[in-house]
Amino acid sequence: MRKLASRQGVGETLQLMVDLRFELIAGCELADVMLVKRSGMNTPVATEPLAVALDHAQVETGEGPCLPVALEADRVVRVDDLATDVR
Repeated sequence: MRKLASRQGVGETLQLMVDLRFELIAGCELADVMLVKRSGMNTPVATEPLAVALDHAQVETGEGPCLPVALEADRVVRVDDLATDVR
């Protein structure tokens, strides 16, 4: 596995994290990083545009598996199959 420490800058490190999804998370097809700021949420890095679109849909509807994690400290949400998840 490539080392994160060899990268320069936060953006490159975040992009490497999503690019390593196959090595880090079995069965992962999409990955992104959603950032929460006072001005709103954004997705600075993603494996593909669909991941960003899914984040936007969650923010617009106020529903989805990423929102509880992004908005509540110390909360872990695991989704084994997004096709059957009701959030």
